[in-house]
Amino acid sequence: MKRHGFLKTVDEAWSALCGDAGTWFVRDIGIWVIQCKSTHQLIGTTGFWESKSKTRVFELDLLPYAVNQQTKREIVKTMFEYHKNNFGNLDCCYETISELVVE
Repeated sequence: MKRHGFLKTVDEAWSALCGDAGTWFVRDIGIWVIQCKSTHQLIGTTGFWESKSKTRVFELDLLPYAVNQQTKREIVKTMFEYHKNNFGNLDCCYETISELVVE
């Protein structure tokens, strides 16, 4: 499946939407759309999904012009806290992922 930011047709968008809805229904995980509180501008997507091998994957796809480094770190921290509260700890730690979120 292609990443959300690279969908080119209505059919691809529909397929992605159905896939995301199915993931929420079947596995209780999925992708969120991120919206700026002050401007209501859509700035990206984030969430978790599972591969066919049942490996849980963290996805963060942000519009580069819409967020700064601090916002990226806050999103990552929030998502990992959500995962910990609902599913337990991930195999990697937040600090490791935070180091990967660089400009």
